[in-house]
Amino acid sequence: MPIDDLAYLFHHVPAVIAHRGASRRAPENTLEAFRLALELGAHAIELDVMLSRDRVPVVIHDTRLERTTDGTGQVHEHTWAELGDLDAGSKFSAAFRGARIPHLEHVLEEIGRRAWINIELKNYATRGDGLEQVVVDLVARMGLGRKVLLSSFNPLSLGRAARLAPQVARGLLTMPAMPVFLREGWLAFVAKPHSYNLHLDQTNVRSVRAARARGARVCAWTVNDPTDAVRIAAQGVDGIITDVPDVILAALTRNPQRG
Repeated sequence: MPIDDLAYLFHHVPAVIAHRGASRRAPENTLEAFRLALELGAHAIELDVMLSRDRVPVVIHDTRLERTTDGTGQVHEHTWAELGDLDAGSKFSAAFRGARIPHLEHVLEEIGRRAWINIELKNYATRGDGLEQVVVDLVARMGLGRKVLLSSFNPLSLGRAARLAPQVARGLLTMPAMPVFLREGWLAFVAKPHSYNLHLDQTNVRSVRAARARGARVCAWTVNDPTDAVRIAAQGVDGIITDVPDVILAALTRNPQRG
């Protein structure tokens, strides 16, 4: 897909994309964090999704529950009813007691009409668990195909998404700690990405030009230092994924690089 085809997402360049919502100020991957991110001016939301035991797409980052909720065990061991009852706010702050793990549909209903959403598919099994089918079916049913970017570190997962919904944009995530064949995007021919979502340490003039040569956009993650944001904006990134959207927006406003 030519780069111009993502102009419908990137109305602002660089777009400020709230990583798991405004996750420095509210519990990550909750509706509270997503609402706050939009109040702070974020252009888009990034979130993580995986399947519950009964194959409901739930918004949570870790495969285990302990870090962010009062639950225990693996996410996939629990039904949606069980996960939806957990407290996903108190471990961040008592002020957020009662925040819940969201169903992806509820996030799309509330946020998807107001901003575009980068949905990271947390599916690392070689054969997959059907997450891609569940997500693309939901996105299609809600008519939000042009309001989402499906991203993953797993090119096989994006390849499945490409076969199921070739019209929905895809972003290939990379980071320095990955094996070289993943870090350098050697399997991009499988994922067919429209965006390379690069770790901040991989983001430079060379990597931006390489993505451009492939006809793709570039987003950088996770960028919380205003100096880094201004630097990579000058290098030409299209999106900045951050835990502190208000801080990054203020820095870019003081140091405009691109329109």
